[in-house]
Amino acid sequence: MRDLLGRIARGEGALGAACIAGLLACGLILIAALTLENAQVDRRSEAAEIRALVASGRELGRVIASARPDNQPAALQAWNRFTTSLDRACGGLDAESPYRALLGRLCQDRDSMVERMAPQIAVWGRSNFLDEATMREVVAIRADVDRLAERNDVEAAAHIESMARSNRNALLELIGGVVGFVCASLIAALLVLRVTNPYRRDLLRETIEALPAGVVLYDNKERLVMFNSLADEISPGADLAKSIGRTYAELAAENGRKLEGMGQGPQPVDAWVARFRAKDTQTTRQASDGRWFDWSERLTPSGYTVGLRVDITEKKRHEEALEHARAEYQSLVDSLTDVVFKVDFYSGLITFANAAARDFFGRPVAAIVGTPVLDCVDPEDRPIVAGIALSAAQSEGDVGDTVQIRMIAAGGALRHVEVRYRKVVDEQGRKAIAGVIRDIEERVQLERRLAAETARLRSIVESSGALVALVDRDLKVVMVNSGFSAMTGIAAADAIGRPIDPVMAGPLLPALDNWQQAPARAAATPALFTVRFGAAGERLVSVTATPVADAEGRICNVVLMGVDETERRHAEQALHDSERFATVGEMAGTMAHELSQPLQVINLACAAAAEELDDAGDRGAAADTDYLKLKLDRIAQQVDAASRIVGDLRAFVRGEADRQPAPFDPGPAIERAVNLTAYGMRQQGIAASARLAETLPAVTGDVGRLEQVLVNLLNNARDAGGRTVEVVAHSAERDGRLFLRIAVQDSGHGIAPELLPQLFVSFVTTKPRGTGTGLGLRICRRIIEEMGGSISAANRAEGGACFEILLPAARQAEQAQAEAA
Repeated sequence: MRDLLGRIARGEGALGAACIAGLLACGLILIAALTLENAQVDRRSEAAEIRALVASGRELGRVIASARPDNQPAALQAWNRFTTSLDRACGGLDAESPYRALLGRLCQDRDSMVERMAPQIAVWGRSNFLDEATMREVVAIRADVDRLAERNDVEAAAHIESMARSNRNALLELIGGVVGFVCASLIAALLVLRVTNPYRRDLLRETIEALPAGVVLYDNKERLVMFNSLADEISPGADLAKSIGRTYAELAAENGRKLEGMGQGPQPVDAWVARFRAKDTQTTRQASDGRWFDWSERLTPSGYTVGLRVDITEKKRHEEALEHARAEYQSLVDSLTDVVFKVDFYSGLITFANAAARDFFGRPVAAIVGTPVLDCVDPEDRPIVAGIALSAAQSEGDVGDTVQIRMIAAGGALRHVEVRYRKVVDEQGRKAIAGVIRDIEERVQLERRLAAETARLRSIVESSGALVALVDRDLKVVMVNSGFSAMTGIAAADAIGRPIDPVMAGPLLPALDNWQQAPARAAATPALFTVRFGAAGERLVSVTATPVADAEGRICNVVLMGVDETERRHAEQALHDSERFATVGEMAGTMAHELSQPLQVINLACAAAAEELDDAGDRGAAADTDYLKLKLDRIAQQVDAASRIVGDLRAFVRGEADRQPAPFDPGPAIERAVNLTAYGMRQQGIAASARLAETLPAVTGDVGRLEQVLVNLLNNARDAGGRTVEVVAHSAERDGRLFLRIAVQDSGHGIAPELLPQLFVSFVTTKPRGTGTGLGLRICRRIIEEMGGSISAANRAEGGACFEILLPAARQAEQAQAEAA
């Protein structure tokens, strides 16, 4: 009796230990489940936004790289998709995002980038190529997008690796828990088999009933001896309570017939019996309520068979979740536009490739895996890949870098790619090279096109023969061409970064001041001026200064284009001088009449004075000094009048075109021009007059050249066939700026409408053949433009023509300097 009680006590202790082990195993399964659940991280939304931004950025680069102006609608659509994707990505950015550093520049510069690029893309269809700044912006955007794609690849790979590691650990814990639970159940079943009396049988029944697993017991003749309620519950189509004493083969046959009767088709009864008798096979089945169980049979030393039905529903659910997560992240990897690869370290064979490899190489992924990686590389770049393998083999530490090579893509085409690689070692110590292949063919072509456009523009600038210089808003040289060096004698290396002052800052400063004060719409008006280079053999260069404004309308650069006009000016001036001398010849006759009048007055005054002296001598008295003084004053007045006439003519004949521009009062120049031409007009019966405002703004230039322009216009008005010629001068305001307006009006027959557009072109004249060279108005326009103004012609509604001159007012500082002088 004592022995029996001891055996029972020992059996109860072992059974308790087995139950505790089973509970611990269940706890391990629960912990593994929680670990597996926590390992799943949903980052699909953020990754999707980044992928959309990368795709739209690459599409924009691909359309721009096509260099086809008719692609402007596609470029505009690509631009809109890119900005929309950028707004979404920037809107979903938080402080913990791994993309924050890379997206920072794009998000911060989004508005300024749109202001710079959108107008260029909008007018692309009307131009053969985008400007250099926009091309550089497109390349910078493509580089930022590529870095985002790299970061997205790294994040995806890191996340997949973390998920795989967490899932692997959780799966090991699940397996450990299941094994522990099965072992505990077997121990409990063995304890039950040792019970031979009714007390032990009842105790065994209570024990196996308490187990969280289905347990069945067959004797050495395969007859059912015992089962618990969970085993009865999960046995499909079987009533175990009525099956005690029946063999497993009978029960399997009956169960198969029931399942076939329920419409589940033929059942593998023989396979069930063979598995039962093998005692070493485990299978998984799903119960009618949807739960999953592991079925297994074990043979005891006494010949009994213990069948265990372990509930693995949680394990199955987490396995499905793990598989779903693996499939989802595999789909994420496959959705990447970049090729993800893995190459065996020693054999050089590709062991893994994602779906993007199929599109890049034009072959199924299964055909790519197992291919030597060198077979996919351009022969000229294979030494680079071999060098990577050698470096990784010789290094014990971490090896990783980025290289640019050419690979053989679909159809045998060579494409430039950027490869990010790293040496990796798995749990078994096997080494491999893993990384990402990014197709950068479009970026390379875009960069080449930018370089070609830059070289083309540079060659145009260099081959023009003109002086070309680019200065910043502080008038420091940014770029010069060989023409600049040839004309100034300053090498490009010595000029860049230095002020333009020694060359041409003087005439450029007034224009820069006007640009900075003018509204944005007037900021692009070029300025024309002339500079001279070389003390000996001086060269005359006509310079056009064009301002370049930024998006806010501020002047950021000035482009200077200079043309050597020395020879042309000499030839043009010679022709004009001949025409001017002809004009002087015409005026000589009329001026002879004008001079004869003061000479007659002087002769009469002298005769009267001499007569007074003779009379006084005859009278023996003193001469009348007041009378003599009056005659001498009259003579002096006439001498002044004659001197003025001769002086005006001499100044016009001599000319003073070589003087440097300076501020001056235009009133005297206008009056002298009218006086100089008035003599000839009176001879032809033409009334000439001048109507000047009381105050005229000072202008900058050469007073003699302005007078030359006015004489030319007045002579043209004299020949227009009218009876009146009038010069009107006053101040005027245009776009917020002060100008001097001079109008020369006549009452003649006007200008033919077909000649108006060509009136200021060389060798175009309205005079009869042999009486004009057609250079007068052309030279007038050049002189006025060099003074920063404009000249135009139109027909008057009341009859006749009107030539209008607009000259910008001189700066206040220059006016003060002129007054002080």
